[in-house]
Amino acid sequence: MNRLLSWIYKKLLLKELRHLSRSDSIVNVQTAKTMGILFDASSDEIINTILKYAENWKKKGKKVHLLGFIPSKSEPENHNFDSFNKKNLDWLQRPHNPAVNQFLKAPIDVLIIPVIDKPSQPICHLSAIHPAPIKTGPDIEVLNPYLDLLIDLKENKSLPFLLKQINVYLNLVNTKSKVEVPPKSHS
Repeated sequence: MNRLLSWIYKKLLLKELRHLSRSDSIVNVQTAKTMGILFDASSDEIINTILKYAENWKKKGKKVHLLGFIPSKSEPENHNFDSFNKKNLDWLQRPHNPAVNQFLKAPIDVLIIPVIDKPSQPICHLSAIHPAPIKTGPDIEVLNPYLDLLIDLKENKSLPFLLKQINVYLNLVNTKSKVEVPPKSHS
């Protein structure tokens, strides 16, 4: 995005964030009813890892909302998750389609953004404007202003490591329970 478009985007985002209403309730994995996972669906390996991870949350009684960004203009294949692609982006790279609108309106208690490298503009945008009370993901500069729980990936930049660390730290947030949710096996 060139500098002028970036400046316009930032101004519009700030305006949108001023009107954003986020719950100030304290949520932990034991009290959370719904989990949202916003991810880059660029490869089958990533998709399969995320689907297994989501299934572990479901086994623990959580409702899971998935939204994947497919970084191409081709129509998505039949996946078991909602998605959007480059055709669904406006001139500022903001996503718009029914799946995105539904994801933004869904009552999500914990939003997880499992990206390893610099996330795409659409994922950053949705991370910023989603009203979930708790948002977690990697400690990446472009995401930091929008997340509540940052995971350091200096040790190991892999999706399974990130997901494991998210589980560890979500289980430590405001809880007296020693139960791990979901179980360690996610790969």
